Amino acid sequence: MKQEMYILIDFLVNKFKEHPLTNTIVFGLSQLGDISKTNIYPLVHIIPFNITPGNNYFKLTFEVAVLNRRDSNQKLNNDKIFSDNLIYNLSETAKIIHNTISDIKTLNNNYGISLESDNEAEIIMFGDKNILDGYRIIIDLSIPSLDCY
Repeated sequence: MKQEMYILIDFLVNKFKEHPLTNTIVFGLSQLGDISKTNIYPLVHIIPFNITPGNNYFKLTFEVAVLNRRDSNQKLNNDKIFSDNLIYNLSETAKIIHNTISDIKTLNNNYGISLESDNEAEIIMFGDKNILDGYRIIIDLSIPSLDCY
């Protein structure tokens, strides 16, 4: 079971690393240093939180959040919807999730990993000093049990 878990985590982390827009990947409940640094975004945060061991498979559920930092324009602007890069952030983070999930669904891999389920991505918009925007999605990845071979 340990080997299957490692393979699934490594697979998911590497899939998000392959996306050209991703700058940083944070795994688990680790503390991220200075989130005000602009060069760490877009940031992918992956948290494993549920396992389902079966007779011939191992399934791991992940929460994945893709975030970007909003740059608030301090200039007075009558058209408030364009006073910051909120729309750009949402578009960019949605693209990272969409492309990565699509790759997982359509590409074959050496371990027989498959996407069991993916839910709708939920929007994330924070509004305090460190304004982060993006999406959060829950996905289930499974792998055939390596003990069967």
